[in-house]
Amino acid sequence: MKKENVFIGNLIVDKDSVIDYTEVTGYVFVGEGAKLEAPSLKIVGGHVDVRENVELPSLKIVGGPIQVWTTALMKAPALKTVGGNVEVWGNAKLPALKTVGGHVETWNNIELPSLKTVGTSVFLHKNSKLPALKTVGGSIRVWENAKLPALKTVVGSVDVMESAKLNSPNLKIVGDSVVAYENSKLKAHSLKKVGGYVRAWDKAELKAHKEIKSYVPGAEDECRRELIKEFESEGYYFAGGEEMCRALSCVARLKYHTLSQIRSLLDFLQPNKIK
Repeated sequence: MKKENVFIGNLIVDKDSVIDYTEVTGYVFVGEGAKLEAPSLKIVGGHVDVRENVELPSLKIVGGPIQVWTTALMKAPALKTVGGNVEVWGNAKLPALKTVGGHVETWNNIELPSLKTVGTSVFLHKNSKLPALKTVGGSIRVWENAKLPALKTVVGSVDVMESAKLNSPNLKIVGDSVVAYENSKLKAHSLKKVGGYVRAWDKAELKAHKEIKSYVPGAEDECRRELIKEFESEGYYFAGGEEMCRALSCVARLKYHTLSQIRSLLDFLQPNKIK
């Protein structure tokens, strides 16, 4: 059995480097003009900051956020869990990513085919594709065109910005408000419960269920319960009951940042309870 090779601290890559570590306890920074080869790296305890093209074929868990800058491309085909935010100004290929504890923000036409659960918000500035996204713990804001066919629950608000389009045929409940701004289009034919107001600005088109109701008492709490169920279905368990779940509602704020707990999440076939 191969012994794990752990780097204690932060890994700063400012020149071409080849590493054989399976784990970095701190963050990983890849600077402009630098080339990183890390074929065995499975776990990063902190954030990953990518400013040059990088491929991390074995990476499965990032405890903090991921930032991919304008000219960079990040390939991580095995990555399943990110504890913090995922922010992509450049490009990223993350086909296995299922759970993000923080928010997701994309500035290019990014595809995240496996992403199911986002702990806070989703900001889509371009025509990104998130076909599996089911539950969002914060808000959704769309600036261009987006299709979210699997989306069912949004804890926060839904905002379709000026001239943008959002097609979400299975969206059923929104904890806060729903707004379609000028010349935008929102198609959500299954939407029946909204915790806040529903508004379509000048020349906007908003299609929802004929029995849609706004200012529904308890809508936000119902959404949060769905979010908790989604995290639990992935093997993330909360201590302290529902109130703590609501306060900590994303993976980013779980007890991720100790080495033993990050290691415990590596076996996705038999997820471990976080106590």
